Amino acid sequence: MTPLEKDYYHILGVQPIATPEQIKEAYRKLAKKYHPDARAVGPEDKHEPNVDKFRDVAEAYAVLSVRESRVNYDLTRKKNPDSYKPVSDRQFEMDNRRDLRDKAGLTAKDRPVRGSYAEERL
Repeated sequence: MTPLEKDYYHILGVQPIATPEQIKEAYRKLAKKYHPDARAVGPEDKHEPNVDKFRDVAEAYAVLSVRESRVNYDLTRKKNPDSYKPVSDRQFEMDNRRDLRDKAGLTAKDRPVRGSYAEERL
């Protein structure tokens, strides 16, 4: 079984038949919402800084905004439709839990094994 890939259309909240203008508008809206340095301008603006979601939104826009990369993504998505199921917000939060990360942003499974030189030689 192959691991699930990110569904960029679901991340941006657009349909696969969306125009480049619709993709750009969706990206700007989500970038304002999740960017860690942005501030809410008015009371109606929602600002929820989330670095991980912002990275996913930026990655989705980088792929879908360029015509050639979007065509390649669509072809891959068409060949393997089961690999591109959208991930729920709950699952996203569980995969990116900040309370389990150290100062470098690494989880226990990402952290390199540390030890002294003598331990490495054994």
